[in-house]
Amino acid sequence: MRKRILHFIKTNHFKLRQKERSLNESEIKNAIIHGDMSERDGSVIFNYKNLEVVTNFEDDLLITIIKKPTPPKSPKIIDDEVAEKIKDEISKPKAVKAPKDQAPPPTKQLQPDELHVEDGEVEISLDDYLNQTKK
Repeated sequence: MRKRILHFIKTNHFKLRQKERSLNESEIKNAIIHGDMSERDGSVIFNYKNLEVVTNFEDDLLITIIKKPTPPKSPKIIDDEVAEKIKDEISKPKAVKAPKDQAPPPTKQLQPDELHVEDGEVEISLDDYLNQTKK
């Protein structure tokens, strides 16, 4: 591992953090060259993409490097028509097919004495109704 990047000397702490965070020399150079520079507590800090390089400008030292989590990608913007199609597709009930090797469950034929008749209407359970309509 090189002891310098550009004109800066790496401190032992910096070397440990570079190795710990699996950062290569070019990523650090890019942060220093292209990063936004700010000052905090007497240190000069370079922020570039998800890296923060803390330096001591007076002594030309690289103090530490921080790798921030990459921000989530922005959501894709779609037009109203595409959004409606997606919404319709999501709201459609999915048909569930029984495996080909599995026979459908046998349906029970209702007998007249199993039916409850009131005012000319027949009352049966939903499962029985569905089984009857499958035929």
